[in-house]
Amino acid sequence: MPPNVLAIEARLLVQLNETMGHVFQRLGHRRDQAGFTLIELLIAVMIVGILASIGFALYVNVQQRGRVGKAQADVRALASAVQLFHAHMGQLPTNAEGLAILTAISVSPQGLSAGPFVNTVPNPPSGGGPAWPGAYFYQVDPLPGGVASPGHFVICAAGDGAVAHSAGTSATCP
Repeated sequence: MPPNVLAIEARLLVQLNETMGHVFQRLGHRRDQAGFTLIELLIAVMIVGILASIGFALYVNVQQRGRVGKAQADVRALASAVQLFHAHMGQLPTNAEGLAILTAISVSPQGLSAGPFVNTVPNPPSGGGPAWPGAYFYQVDPLPGGVASPGHFVICAAGDGAVAHSAGTSATCP
């Protein structure tokens, strides 16, 4: 760079430095003074608060999706266990037997024993709004007139504004 350009830049920097010094003096803040002003601290606290509220909202949403995912996985596992029971026994568990029979060893009409089909019947996730029920709902799926539909059943639970259903697409749980 030519020497005259460097000299002009140097003079501009000196003038800018003096101008900023005058601005800070008018605001009551000296350039050599250490620390932050109250406004600077309030802005920093406000930014941290906004970031914390965004993080909390994302955390709550992740928890809700986790509860819904657990319920859907439980329903799929229970539905598979009921289908295995049906294949072994030739019939679905009755409404009275419910899902608890899946945890026992069962003997088929041919004298073959199998099971347990699940170690324990899982409980729906706790918490949520609205809260999940204390147990999954099981019912042999009836046809109109109350006759059981061969091989069809319903396992479901509702909570967190969602329904985990063995049919996969139902919006309600009986």
